[in-house]
Amino acid sequence: MNKDLIFVMYGNNPKHMVRAKSFHIGWISASIVMVFLYIWKNIHNESVGDIFMILFAQNSAALFYEYINMPEKNSHLVCGILSVIAFGLVFGSLLKAVH
Repeated sequence: MNKDLIFVMYGNNPKHMVRAKSFHIGWISASIVMVFLYIWKNIHNESVGDIFMILFAQNSAALFYEYINMPEKNSHLVCGILSVIAFGLVFGSLLKAVH
């Protein structure tokens, strides 16, 4: 993000800027763990659907949040809906695999 966008979103409040950065770093850390688990599960021939569900859930939540705050960006809404559909498809495949 550029500094102008951060200022518009959070103002000149350093606490908000630190919090936004911490969430960004947290998501990067979670993504690294998901990649590791994806590789580990593939090596052991296990299903990776649960990892994709986490990814699609986070992605759809972030996209809907961005759309609510920037409604002129219709691409965020479309991609958020596609992420929810992908989440449902992965969830359905996991349910099918259990039974």
